Amino acid sequence: MGRFAQGKKAFGFCDRCGFRRKLSRLYEETQRGRPMGNRVCRQCKDIDHEQNFLGDATRYSDSQALRWARPDLSIDPEDVTYSSRAMFAWNPAGANLFALEVKLGRVTVTTS
Repeated sequence: MGRFAQGKKAFGFCDRCGFRRKLSRLYEETQRGRPMGNRVCRQCKDIDHEQNFLGDATRYSDSQALRWARPDLSIDPEDVTYSSRAMFAWNPAGANLFALEVKLGRVTVTTS
């Protein structure tokens, strides 16, 4: 590959806006990290956003499991209703703890 002159006083034109700039002040335009072959000035330069590179991750780790997890053996699996780790919420698919009764009729409300 040959050598090039320094070009300290050379000028060029921005490929986007067309204004005359110093050649050393023209930047290479990239899209998704790849050069597009255009030289643009500082005002016309668009920086690649981080979201353009989401699919380019070579290694991705989202560890959530513990390697040597040990369950709490003090809890009786048959009696989870009275243990300290029981979920205290209404469970409509569980045991028949609540009996619902619906009747149609008329209600009269009197206000004073």
